[in-house]
Amino acid sequence: MTATTTNAGRWACCTKGLLAASLCLAGLCVGTQSAEASRRQIKFTNKTGKAADDLHIVIKEAKKNPAGATVEWADGATTPFPSERGVDGGYTHNLYGASVPSGGIATVTLTSDADTIILQQWWWTQGGNALKDGKRISNIGKDNGGCTLTCSLGPAAGDGMIWVSSGGIGEIFMTMPGAPPEETAMQFQAFLDDLFFDPDSGFDFIHSVLTEPNQVTLAGNVLGYEPDELTVEILAPDSQQLLEHEPLGPDPLQLDLDYIGTCPGFVTLSMTGGLPGDQVAFVYGMRWGEVEVPMCPGVWVGIAAPKVAGVTNADETGTAELGGNVPAAGCNRVYVQAIDITACQSTNVALIE
Repeated sequence: MTATTTNAGRWACCTKGLLAASLCLAGLCVGTQSAEASRRQIKFTNKTGKAADDLHIVIKEAKKNPAGATVEWADGATTPFPSERGVDGGYTHNLYGASVPSGGIATVTLTSDADTIILQQWWWTQGGNALKDGKRISNIGKDNGGCTLTCSLGPAAGDGMIWVSSGGIGEIFMTMPGAPPEETAMQFQAFLDDLFFDPDSGFDFIHSVLTEPNQVTLAGNVLGYEPDELTVEILAPDSQQLLEHEPLGPDPLQLDLDYIGTCPGFVTLSMTGGLPGDQVAFVYGMRWGEVEVPMCPGVWVGIAAPKVAGVTNADETGTAELGGNVPAAGCNRVYVQAIDITACQSTNVALIE
């Protein structure tokens, strides 16, 4: 279903959100105010063409209170997976113990004492159990469509228009004349809370939080099926109030490459700082250079005419390793580097001495 709304139609159907917004403006602050804790229920669709029995989720570290921000999965509200491999309360969750057919959906509920729950990565696997991870059968997914909307400068003119769609629902938010930036942000979150909520199932199609007085962070709760994933687009800017839309991207990784062993002899290359399951390529060459990575525009290898030594996946700690023999002729001459293909980031260049 796709629908658009006018100001009159939208405000007529959004009484709950508007009441909360008006109370917050009066100093009572209920409903739309950001909270210390958050809850997010996400529907993951399996579009791999295969049955999956394992779902891996990596949570993006909270920007507020990261040291005390744990993320737990609510097993009583998660279907169909009954079990998790690893320690609950961390940023990585490996759910297993059930089969999700191609086209099927897994519903996962996450809770946190941080203000938002944003995904860094997620993927489907086969063969996972309590002792080991399964083989990845899908591309690495992100929190597709997630973004922050920031309102600034003067009171709104009322001519700004923002298109939002998720889960087959599409609506237009219009700024209200005279609303200051903080009020526009609260009105936008009230709009999301009311129009993207299914009262019959209690499902929120959008996870939204007022992360700053004039800023809303939102992420879609339908992932894996692109037509139903979150889309946010500023159709028309407000002529008096600045509306800025910034997509949520994964945090840059702190990658590092080192090696263990002596040359000549067996050497193990080790990349640290990645994310579990990331695909990592190790390359080598005889001199410095600059070559763009084909599958990652804007990412460069610092080695001339690099050759691929091997490709592997990072383990549950984000470490990827590759071993091999280096002859005497390669000592102090061979340069090596690792590229995290999933994250499209490269490491430092190391010389095998």
